[in-house]
Amino acid sequence: MVVGTPAYMAPEQINGQPVDARADVFAYGVLLYEYSCGAHPFAAASALATLARVLESDARPLTMRCPEVPSRVAEVIARCLRKAPAERFGSAAEILGALETAAVDEAAASLHPTWWRVHQAVIIAFYFVGAILVWYIKDRIETPATVSLFLAFCAAATVGGVLRGHLVFTELMNRPHLPLERRRMGGAVTVVDLITSALLFVDTAIIARVGALWAVFALALGLCIAMASLVLEPATTAAAFGEDP
Repeated sequence: MVVGTPAYMAPEQINGQPVDARADVFAYGVLLYEYSCGAHPFAAASALATLARVLESDARPLTMRCPEVPSRVAEVIARCLRKAPAERFGSAAEILGALETAAVDEAAASLHPTWWRVHQAVIIAFYFVGAILVWYIKDRIETPATVSLFLAFCAAATVGGVLRGHLVFTELMNRPHLPLERRRMGGAVTVVDLITSALLFVDTAIIARVGALWAVFALALGLCIAMASLVLEPATTAAAFGEDP
C-alpha cells in the first residue's frame, strides 16, 4: 500500500519501496522549494502528471526561478530533492547543519564585494585612460584608420562603462537581482573588454613606427584590460559572491 500526499512523496515512496527519514527529507525539500519561490518543483496539470515528474524529471534550478535565493541555500534544497535516497541528507540534523554552513558561507562571501566594486571601477578607469591614449594616437597620426579606431574605442568603452556601472548600482541598491543581471550581461561585458583590448593592440602597431613609448603604453593597457577581464574578474566575483560569473 502506498500512503502519502502525492505532490510530496519521494520517488521510492511512489514506487512502493521501503522508506525511511530520507523520504521526509524529500518532502521537506519540496516545501522549502515552494516557500522560496511560490511554485512546486514538479508542478503539473494533474496529480498523476506530478507523480510522473517526480519520478522522471529534475526540478528546475531554484536560482533560475528565484535569483534572490542564496546559491548555497539553493544547493541544500536541491540535494533534498535528489531522486536517489542515498544522495539526500540522512536526517533533519544534517539539513540544519548544511543550512548553517550555507549561512556562514554567504556571510563570508558578503565581506568581499568591495573588491568586486573596486575591480569594476578600475576597469572603467582603464576605459577612460584608453580613450585618452587612442585620442593622442589619432592626434599624432591622423588617418581614416586612427579616427575610426578612436570612435570605435570610445563607443565600446561607453558601452562597457554603462554595463559595469549598472552592475555596481544593482549590487548596491538591488542585491537580490544581481545574479540575474550578471548572467544577463556577463558575456557582453567580456566581449566589450576584448574589443577594447583588440583596438588598443591595433593602435599599438600604428604608433610603434613613430613612438615606441606610446606603443608600450597602448600594449600594456590592452593587456591589462584583457587579463583583468579573463583572469582577475572571475576571482573577484567568486570572492564576492561565492560563485563563478
